[in-house]
Amino acid sequence: MTQQEILEVIKTATPNSALKDFLPIATTLVGIVVGFSLNYIRDLISTRKSEKLNCKLLKEELDLALEDSIDLAKRLCESLDEKVEKGTIPWVYVSEMSNVCFNSFYPQIIKSYTREQRRCIHEAYAQISFINTFSTKEITNRDTTQDLPKAIHKLNDIFIACLKLYRAHQNLYLHNALWDISIERYLRETKIQSKFYQSMVDREIK
Repeated sequence: MTQQEILEVIKTATPNSALKDFLPIATTLVGIVVGFSLNYIRDLISTRKSEKLNCKLLKEELDLALEDSIDLAKRLCESLDEKVEKGTIPWVYVSEMSNVCFNSFYPQIIKSYTREQRRCIHEAYAQISFINTFSTKEITNRDTTQDLPKAIHKLNDIFIACLKLYRAHQNLYLHNALWDISIERYLRETKIQSKFYQSMVDREIK
């Protein structure tokens, strides 16, 4: 109902004797109500658009992190395959993954996600934060004084973080229920070749 229609209803229902005194007040009240309603609707639409955009940006950030983690896991496996076989120290360079969207506006859009989705998001960013602790460093820094088992253990921690990030992303956006994803499945689905990890898988099967 428009403002003019509301006034016509008031005019019809109000005695003529009181109309002149009441009409200005009614006009003001109707204007306030209509103005408030329009502002509320406008703010609501703006908020929903903002939430939708921010959810999209968060997904893009996690998509990029997933791509970077798969690339990292691939390079890590290549180093393990090459260096361990020769008995030399494996190493890998880790680039920092973005968590700007999560830090900037995730609290404002948290209600847009279910409890399980929030769990996946928190898991994904926990792995991103862990991986970022190694960023801008050559892991092991080609340190020849470091023994091989320690170097392998360090790289394996990063590999497992990549696997957990993949699992969280799949659960969040593809609903794959990969809570128990294995190394074998991760290697197969990401198409990563690794003699080092495949030998571990083969030993477990035997």
